[in-house]
Amino acid sequence: MRILLADKTPVRGDFILRAIQRFDLTPVPSSLEAVFRADDSIADRFAPGASLYAGAGGEEYEVVKSQRAVTPLIQGNTQTGVPVFEVLAYPKSLAALMRPQPRAVVKERKRLGEVYRACGATARIEQDIEIVLFACMVGDYATLNIARLLQEEAAAPVWRPGGALAFVRLPDLFTAAPVDKLAADSTQVVTSPTIESLEIPNAYSVAPDGSIVTGSRQTTRLSYYLPRMNARVLNNLSRVLVTRRKLSAGVFAGHIRAGDRLDVAGVPHVVITAAHAWDNGAASDGANQSTSLWLGQLA
Repeated sequence: MRILLADKTPVRGDFILRAIQRFDLTPVPSSLEAVFRADDSIADRFAPGASLYAGAGGEEYEVVKSQRAVTPLIQGNTQTGVPVFEVLAYPKSLAALMRPQPRAVVKERKRLGEVYRACGATARIEQDIEIVLFACMVGDYATLNIARLLQEEAAAPVWRPGGALAFVRLPDLFTAAPVDKLAADSTQVVTSPTIESLEIPNAYSVAPDGSIVTGSRQTTRLSYYLPRMNARVLNNLSRVLVTRRKLSAGVFAGHIRAGDRLDVAGVPHVVITAAHAWDNGAASDGANQSTSLWLGQLA
């Protein structure tokens, strides 16, 4: 995996012991975890607030956590410690979303991109959707409120190459062209009806005239009351992506991201999480690259 410092200087391959670039469908849809061999001459390059560029798209990440540690190294019968920097970073253009908001943000009948902008994000918006209502109070985290809003709208943020955001309705993810096609026997099937019945709700509300408003009704799921919700939102609360398959092989596919469509034995699936790993080992004895994918379908 290619990682650059803030001045675009590449980090030497033998300095990168491990790195994982993740893409998912959360409000901040990418992260970078890396372990670098410690060197005092570049220690400040990995301090919180520093920038790193990583991955096939060369996106800029901001370090939010950095700590010195020791990674054990066994050579023969001797175990020694290798001093390292352990770094966690998120897209720099979205880092403000993870901090308590300095002012209240309330948006009604606006675009989701406007919500991100108002909460401090600077990422380019490639595709947008309209939302009904968003509210984030002073001192609250925007990510929590955005996650709730995305569920109400049955939508997801997709992190595009180059650092652009696309907001897509969940059903529309399945109408895109597949980025790859897989055989069924190349994946692990994941099923858990019990967990689904506990975590995917049936919701109901009360209309202004006093009548009961319900969304999708399945008697095997938990039901709860939400005030002032219409039928569209109540239906969306039950429309979620559920992990159905997992692909974990010794193949590196750094171009695949969360939100991409993959067909498994002709059946459309959407990537919920993509993790691209690069492991050089503490002894720098050869890099091992792999990609793990979690694939889902609409519940």
